[in-house]
Amino acid sequence: AGLMKGIDEQYFYPYKTLTRQEAAAILIPIFQAAAPDSFAQFQPDKVKLSDKPAAGTADSVKLLVAAGIVGPDAVIKPDGTVAFRGTEPLT
Repeated sequence: AGLMKGIDEQYFYPYKTLTRQEAAAILIPIFQAAAPDSFAQFQPDKVKLSDKPAAGTADSVKLLVAAGIVGPDAVIKPDGTVAFRGTEPLT
């Protein structure tokens, strides 16, 4: 329980298009609950993002990248930063 939150205290929009960063914020607590020891080994503080995630999603995005759960849409740039493309719709 408590894994999903709405836009605010009154509204939840189930038909709103989900962004990549919102998906990260949903998935990370589920993964951490299912396998806490596995996710403890990753180092999200070492991940440098080239795009800025929305407030409240940065930690989840960095942990997803550190765990290597990003798919081909995330790009590692020559300077070592990761373009997660968090504001794009989840496809």
